[in-house]
Amino acid sequence: MTVKLDEPEWSERAKYFNGKVVSQSEPFMKEGTYWGYQVRVAHSINEVFDECPFEGGYDLKIGDSHKGEDLSKVEFSEHKDFEHALIFFGGLEGIEGIVEEMEDNLKKSDVRDLFDMYINSCPERGCRTTSVRTEESVLISLGALMPQMRQNGLKNIIKGKKERLNKKKSDVKSTML
Repeated sequence: MTVKLDEPEWSERAKYFNGKVVSQSEPFMKEGTYWGYQVRVAHSINEVFDECPFEGGYDLKIGDSHKGEDLSKVEFSEHKDFEHALIFFGGLEGIEGIVEEMEDNLKKSDVRDLFDMYINSCPERGCRTTSVRTEESVLISLGALMPQMRQNGLKNIIKGKKERLNKKKSDVKSTML
């Protein structure tokens, strides 16, 4: 839940703050501020792509696996101006383990072809197993990916979304007149 506080500044003396619930997208749309990520449960790999909530699907699909390419060597510049990115995390056995266990019509060797980028965001794991827990991988990956995404077009997307939002507002005003 995202709450917009009425108080303009933080005060150590204040015990309580008043505010109102706003859309989760408001901080991003108004300020361009990163406001977390969304998680969706899918029961198969096909469902991940087929039930995309965005018209036209995801225009940047990133698979994160210990078998992916070292993130520091991945070229992001060919994926500029995306609007809807998907970052897919596997479990302890990686995305390949999910395919092996759950998918009858897909081979482990085909996993890379599902994604625009197949990365390893934590190549120097420093642990006995080849995998990092998914909850750790999410934080590591988002921390490593956000600078690359910003550098390669995310600011333009924010600007474009603000322009579209302002256009919608002006369309509503002109309709009301």
